[in-house]
Amino acid sequence: MKKLLYLTFFIIIMLLTILVACGYPEIPLSEFSEEISYEDNTPETEIAVELEEVDDILIPEAEDIDILEEPDDNSIISGDVFVSTPQELFDAIAPDTYIVLKAGYYDLSTVTETANRYVTSMNELAALMIYGVNNLTLIAEPGAKVELVTPDLFSEVLMFSHCNDIKLSGIYAGHSVTDEYQCDAGVVYFIDSTNIEIENCWFYGSGSVGINLINCYNVMISDTTITDCSLRAVYIHSSHYVIFRNCDFINNRAYSNVIMGFNSSAEFINCNITGNNNLLWGLIYFEGTALFDGCIIKDNRLASGREPVFSGFDISIRNCEIEKKGFSEYWSGNIIDLGGNVLT
Repeated sequence: MKKLLYLTFFIIIMLLTILVACGYPEIPLSEFSEEISYEDNTPETEIAVELEEVDDILIPEAEDIDILEEPDDNSIISGDVFVSTPQELFDAIAPDTYIVLKAGYYDLSTVTETANRYVTSMNELAALMIYGVNNLTLIAEPGAKVELVTPDLFSEVLMFSHCNDIKLSGIYAGHSVTDEYQCDAGVVYFIDSTNIEIENCWFYGSGSVGINLINCYNVMISDTTITDCSLRAVYIHSSHYVIFRNCDFINNRAYSNVIMGFNSSAEFINCNITGNNNLLWGLIYFEGTALFDGCIIKDNRLASGREPVFSGFDISIRNCEIEKKGFSEYWSGNIIDLGGNVLT
């Protein structure tokens, strides 16, 4: 083994000796055609970046990184939107949208077309029909009077179909006609919709019906006035968990009833039902389950005939002030007196 190592070492020494004796080939400088340039040839448009020394670099864990999916063509960017014209309002309607309306008179009939797939303008049903929208708020700017109108006597002002989580706040709405009680359509119409909230609104005639609720669930209407309607203030059909709280049903010239409901459940809490006139079918008719609690019901007048104040089935009355003057009786049908009522 030692002999092999000595032999290998001897061969390496011999090779190095031969290389030194022969010498390395020289490369003359004349072979270079150009001198080396140290000029800065960076293009003028290039931005020089100064690197700074970083002591600590934090590398996030995979679970801490939010991966943003690229939206498809039908996605809607949510957020607050301010509008001041009917066209802007039509174009802004979308899911997950909070729309603030600036002060003004919004004639919805002036919008003849829109690319927004969630709305239809000036059809035979409504001046503004909103379809298939979830989580939409229409709210008046604080301190502003916002009025939504249409001159079309045969169209609802606002209609919502197959919508969920809808809120209206601080909105005036009605038909812009000079002759009273000429409309054949209502003001606000909800059909096949859920989770509806209306607050601090004013719905007026000559809409035929102030609020229509057809096949709706979980509806809260508060601090809202319905007035000057020609047929009735409220119509409720096949709708449940409906609550009117601190609402005024006043000065309606209702050719049928002020409040009418079928196959529905509703509560009217601390509401004011006064000054309604020209009633043909009594004041309140309800079939289903209804509760009137803490309401003031007086100064209402029939056009002719002798009708009761309340009629229908499964209506409960509690802590209400009820005036019978001008009516045949306080109630008829399956009416439940829960006590605390003041009958005058």
